[in-house]
Amino acid sequence: MTARSGRHSDYALSDDLPEIHPHSNTQYCPLIYELIPAHGCAFECEYCNVYNLKAESCFYPITVFRKYPDLVETTIKDHQAKGLNPVYYFSPKTDVFQPALLETGVTRKILEVLARTKARYILVTKGKLPGPDILDLLVRSGGAGRVLVSYGMKNQAHADVLEPFAATLEERFDLAATCTRNGIPAMGVIEPILPLRDLSFVEQIIKKFVGIGIDHFAVDFARISLACLDKLIAKLPELTELNDIYRSPEAISQNFGTGPYKREAVERFAPSAAYLNRTFNQIEAYARKQNATISICNYFPVPGINLRAYERGFLCFGIYDKERAGGYAAESRNAVCAACGGTKE
Repeated sequence: MTARSGRHSDYALSDDLPEIHPHSNTQYCPLIYELIPAHGCAFECEYCNVYNLKAESCFYPITVFRKYPDLVETTIKDHQAKGLNPVYYFSPKTDVFQPALLETGVTRKILEVLARTKARYILVTKGKLPGPDILDLLVRSGGAGRVLVSYGMKNQAHADVLEPFAATLEERFDLAATCTRNGIPAMGVIEPILPLRDLSFVEQIIKKFVGIGIDHFAVDFARISLACLDKLIAKLPELTELNDIYRSPEAISQNFGTGPYKREAVERFAPSAAYLNRTFNQIEAYARKQNATISICNYFPVPGINLRAYERGFLCFGIYDKERAGGYAAESRNAVCAACGGTKE
């Protein structure tokens, strides 16, 4: 193992090859595999479900698996030989546009594999566009890839504190705009939304992205441990109001496995069912006003939450699968019908 050092980009190189695992949270998830070419993340988000739910954070050291692109290619070819056509999630537990993965060329090499094999993938990032070589590879994916730009903070002041080393919100918006100009499928990821009393900023995010041609969004609220909540409030005291949400007896407790590969059980909390129902309808109204749609994880106890997204071919995290979504749309319409007493108004 060798090491490289630099401010907020310390990392070690490893020849280890961790397994590529499936990623599925509910029965509605399509076949998804996680591509995680590094342990650790230089962006150090304070609410991170992988590295910051415990009282002590564990972002460093960053370890980059330099042979990971070879593993990705072998895995994709194996899946294709078996007739599988999964979606590859790049990456749920680190950011592929962080310095360590760019400097080593690992992100570029994985994108080369994805483009060459025409594999379906989603690239989720809080980073900015690294350069023309990455842009070219995204274009070469020919629509099989979709770039999900994470943009969930209320403003840049919040982002500076809670996403301290990620790209600025404007840099991320520029990435989204560059994708749409170049015909690269893209969407906004408005998450994690902190469940504040005033959510009008969400409407402004939707309006901003619709202005560049992005009209579908993945949305979710922060699901955090109480230790993580305490850290958020210590960093940004105005977030004290979140105690009313996460320390409420009605908050939804979830036994969550945290960590990149070795999973450790941590109790985290989601806002109450009543809050989720109310705010889902509020954000859905924001989206309708802009002729946009939203996808939300199916842990939300709201009948028909993703119906409009399904009707457009989008699954819960914004993955496009028209055939599967069509089946879910019929199921969702039946759920709405049952919830309203059998009428279809």
